[in-house]
Amino acid sequence: MIDIQDILCVLEVAKEKCITNAAANMFLTQSAVSQKIARTEKELGMTLFERTNRSVELTEDGMAFAKQGSHLVEEWEQFLAEMKRRTLKKEQFLTIGMHALSIYSDLPELIADFTAVYPNWKINLSTHSDSFKSIQNGKTDIFFVFTNTENLTDECALSQISLKEDTLCILLHEADVLASKETVETEDLAGYHLISWNTELMESFPEELGITLTVCEDSFLPSLISKPGSFTLTPKSRCEKILQQYSNLRAVPFKSKGIIPVLTLYLVYNSNRITAENHPFLQYAVDYYKQQEEK
Repeated sequence: MIDIQDILCVLEVAKEKCITNAAANMFLTQSAVSQKIARTEKELGMTLFERTNRSVELTEDGMAFAKQGSHLVEEWEQFLAEMKRRTLKKEQFLTIGMHALSIYSDLPELIADFTAVYPNWKINLSTHSDSFKSIQNGKTDIFFVFTNTENLTDECALSQISLKEDTLCILLHEADVLASKETVETEDLAGYHLISWNTELMESFPEELGITLTVCEDSFLPSLISKPGSFTLTPKSRCEKILQQYSNLRAVPFKSKGIIPVLTLYLVYNSNRITAENHPFLQYAVDYYKQQEEK
C-alpha cells in the first residue's frame, strides 16, 4: 500500500530531478528512494518518471500523480496540525525537580517562557534532595542538575540531555581575604568552613587542608556566609542574581589543580514515562539553551 512517505519521495525527486539529491534531502539512501518509487509505480501500474543519464523527469502520469499527491500532503499536514492543536488544548501536568538555588539561574525564565507558549501545561516545582530517586519513584518527571560527572544516569536506568556548560565559582564574604583574588585555588581554602547541601563535596578537598563542613538546605547557603572563613561553591551563571540579593558576598572563579572545573547542566528524565522526541518541554528546553548559546 502506498503511504505518505512514498508520495513525499516522488514529490522530492520531481522537484530535484535527481534521486541522489532527493535522497540526501530526505536523509534516506539512494536505494531506499529508488525502491519506494519502484514500489509505487508497480502498485499503480504506471511509470512516473522518464530516466536519462543526467536526470529524471515526470511522465504525464507522473505529473498527474504529483498534482494529486501535493494535495494529499497538504491535507495530511493540516490534519497533523489540527491534531497537535487538540492535544495542546488538553491540560497537562509536569513536576520539575531542581535544587533550591536554581531560583537564581535561568530556569525560572525557561519555565515562564514555556508556560506562556504552552498555557495548558501546569508546572509543579520540587526540591527533592535525592533527585534521581525522586524520578524513579515518580515524585518528579524531570530534574535539572549541574555536575562535572558524565553518564550520571548509568546506574539509575534514567536518561539525560546535556543543555549547557558552566564554570564553578566560590562564594565568599566581602571581607574575606580571598574575595579580592582573581581566582581561588584548592590550597587557598586550608582551614576554611564549607557550607553545602552535599556531603560528597567534601571528597573534592584533601583531608590535610582541614576544611570543615556544615550541611544545610541549599536555599539557605548564601545567608549562612555571614563572615570571613566560610564559603560555598556554585555555578557561575547563578552568581549574578545571588549577588543582587546578597550584596555582602563576592564570587571568585575556583581552580582545582590549576584548572577551572567545567560543569554541565543536565536534564534528567525517566525514558519509560517520557519520550524525548515528542515531549514539548524537553524539546523547548533544548531549543532554549541552543538559542542562548547562539547569542
